[in-house]
Amino acid sequence: MKNLVSAAAISISALALAACDNEVEEEVEEEPVAVSVDDENLYPIGGELNEDQQAAFDAMDRDAAIAEYDANRIVIEREEAEARSAASAESRSADTTATNSADTTSGDGAQAANADAATSKPLRPRSAMTFGWLDRNDDGKLSVAEYAIWALPTKPNPPEPNDQVGPHLTTDEINEAGTTFFYFDEDGDTYLSPAEFTEARNSGRYN
Repeated sequence: MKNLVSAAAISISALALAACDNEVEEEVEEEPVAVSVDDENLYPIGGELNEDQQAAFDAMDRDAAIAEYDANRIVIEREEAEARSAASAESRSADTTATNSADTTSGDGAQAANADAATSKPLRPRSAMTFGWLDRNDDGKLSVAEYAIWALPTKPNPPEPNDQVGPHLTTDEINEAGTTFFYFDEDGDTYLSPAEFTEARNSGRYN
């Protein structure tokens, strides 16, 4: 009798363990798989424009958008170069004595700082381009030109010797930015709000 009871207890325990194993397996299968994504290469993915969005895209002043983009890039490149030079000078001064620090900021030190600024990338990583940073005039919304700084994989074209400002964008490029810009402009005000920009930023990850 005792053997029968023991056998029954073992069988019940085995069934309970099997049930637990099945539950664990089911839970593991339901867990989403984490995917590693390179944010630097995630560009906005839009869709077909509706009638109103298409009308806004057609009415976009491309020359004005390119001019605004150029003006923004000039300011941004100067800001970034100055920040890199300041960081480089601070790093060098931390590694030298107080006596040599004064010499570093003039002559060879200044030349090295200028060299660092000239050889570094002109813009910060795209993942660090926040809405507030892109909003160059601090009006709480993004224009096509401000949005294009983040939305396009472009690099500045240096101006010709006799040109004060060289064109940074082509018409095709501003059209490319405009296509996704107006797709994410859900309220049709021809600007992107922080929420609309977030939708644009996330589109490359989830599409």
